[in-house]
Amino acid sequence: MPYTKEQLQKNEYYQNLKDADEQAYLAQREYYKTQFYDSPEFGSNDGSLVVRDTNGTMLLFEDPYSGVLYDDETTVIVKNLSTPQYRINDEILDEVIDRDITEL
Repeated sequence: MPYTKEQLQKNEYYQNLKDADEQAYLAQREYYKTQFYDSPEFGSNDGSLVVRDTNGTMLLFEDPYSGVLYDDETTVIVKNLSTPQYRINDEILDEVIDRDITEL
């Protein structure tokens, strides 16, 4: 029969298992952060400090105690929204686009 939440809070084995999982999760986060800072293979190519694995998958970690996403340099994504403006003189533009509109 499964344990209730209250019983799990009092169960020493479960608490040790839960603590070990949380510590392993935090150690994995620290490992990826150090790999990111030490190796360009793990880092992001878009100028942000978001940690990525060797496949380029973005890795985001949350606080295992509160479930809230960490608010630090590894969770900020830089996205450039500007687009290049090309200057085309009117003579070339008239050759490409027929701007003489006639009625139907």
